[in-house]
Amino acid sequence: EATPPSCPECMKGCYADKVVAHISDMAATVRACGARPIIWHDMFLAEGDSRFPKDYCFGTREMAERVGRLPRDVVIAEWNYLPPYEDGDFPAIRHFHDLGFDVLTCPWDRVEGIDAQGRFAQANPWCGFLGTTWHHAYGNPLRDMLVHDAHAAWGGDPMPFCKPWHARIMTLLRQVQWDMPVRDRTETGIFQLDTPPVTHPTK
Repeated sequence: EATPPSCPECMKGCYADKVVAHISDMAATVRACGARPIIWHDMFLAEGDSRFPKDYCFGTREMAERVGRLPRDVVIAEWNYLPPYEDGDFPAIRHFHDLGFDVLTCPWDRVEGIDAQGRFAQANPWCGFLGTTWHHAYGNPLRDMLVHDAHAAWGGDPMPFCKPWHARIMTLLRQVQWDMPVRDRTETGIFQLDTPPVTHPTK
């Protein structure tokens, strides 16, 4: 989420060309380390392009025109935090795929969006799936994201809510967070539900 440069020297020439050159240089560095570069998609969709939802097109026309100059081993991560489209399609994902890039669909915290993008990735093997959690790393939102992301990524059906897996996932999540280390029970999981309630035999 960078802004255009403000220094006079950096502002010389075409900004879109500078961005493409910078990403290409960074991609070469990543490639030399034996990995593949991944970038977010939004800078390469022009604001106002009616083919795509306006909420996540933040590029200029020049940027959109120059995406084809990027190395084709760059993976485009298409973040999409919206509810699913009525027809179940994702035009921005297809757009970058048609340009020759490998694409990841990246939902966030809307369960219906996670499930829809998972179904899309399963139906289109050229599309990968990358769940994101961002700052919602606690409580019910994190539980829902992790469970639905896992089912979407591994090809399972959407997971209905039920208390047994609810308590189990929060217990496992707490164990992961111990490695951070986080020790305060109230800061991880849902501390009221991570263990069964105490029961007493009736007389």
